[in-house]
Amino acid sequence: MRVRVLVADDAEIVRRGIKRLLKDRDDISVIGEASNLSETIHKTAELLPDVVIMDLRMTARANGDLNPLTIGRPTVAISFAIDEIAREQAERLGAVKFIDKIKLAEELVPTLLQFAPSK
Repeated sequence: MRVRVLVADDAEIVRRGIKRLLKDRDDISVIGEASNLSETIHKTAELLPDVVIMDLRMTARANGDLNPLTIGRPTVAISFAIDEIAREQAERLGAVKFIDKIKLAEELVPTLLQFAPSK
């Protein structure tokens, strides 16, 4: 079975890059995308992805209103900022993984495959 993924990033170029990285995979399917936090919450509830890939910077705008229950799905946080503040923010979000955007090509697919539904 395929891992169903929602891509949430306010930068269209990042969303496109992630979709391109995953487009030829038989085991991962991008089922939707979101460009802001409100859209992410709405589409997560509507589409019920297995995992949400979310730009950590988008969560900073939530003013503490975002937690794992808000999203309700496993979340992989991504960011160009990989300092201790960013790591703490990802931890507060309840992210199951925090990936440097520079390393997405190497780390994203193995991370997403951990969420493959059981047959």
